[in-house]
Amino acid sequence: MIIDGRVKVADFINHTAVQSVMFFFTFYALLGDDLRLLLFEKSSDNFFTNLNIITMSLFFIEVVLSSYAIKDYFFSLFFWLDFISTISIITDIEPIWFKIIGNDPNNSDGEVTG
Repeated sequence: MIIDGRVKVADFINHTAVQSVMFFFTFYALLGDDLRLLLFEKSSDNFFTNLNIITMSLFFIEVVLSSYAIKDYFFSLFFWLDFISTISIITDIEPIWFKIIGNDPNNSDGEVTG
């Protein structure tokens, strides 16, 4: 009996362990930056930047796998919701976001660079 690759991928992304990991990262994506600002020192920013990169990467992988495995997912409403929420994590990755908006936090004058 040969199982289609799409079925295997769908089974993987719907597995309890994968869903649990994605739940944790979704919870982090919603509250992580606020908790970072509230509870942690500036020196921990690099850790949170790396965690944001991991979160965005996992969400991106989930969107790609879902597009492959789930019928009618690609370009559906849920695809766009997932895609936009994944891209929005860029605002929490400070080195990338500062390049996009042209703000250098190391510039002591507070001038916008471009």
